[in-house]
Amino acid sequence: MNAEVKNIGVVPAKNIDWTIHVAGGILKKVNKAQTGLITELASNASETVTLGMFFGIGKVQITIFAIADNAETVTVTKSAFLLGPILLGIK
Repeated sequence: MNAEVKNIGVVPAKNIDWTIHVAGGILKKVNKAQTGLITELASNASETVTLGMFFGIGKVQITIFAIADNAETVTVTKSAFLLGPILLGIK
């Protein structure tokens, strides 16, 4: 599971804290999260962040959260179907 953190601003973003969280599945057994820090991201630049491999089955909710010292908080929520290690139909 990968996500792209992009700076759409006109100045470099500083100290970007990011989190990817996937939860749900059958019997709510899927609960995987990863956090990290990007120290600086130039204007119009992007960086790929990753959650790593995980397994499960059923409908899951994916939440990606990023906040920088000099920018607004951004949260994106998607849903998908998890089949083993594969996410299908991300919406």
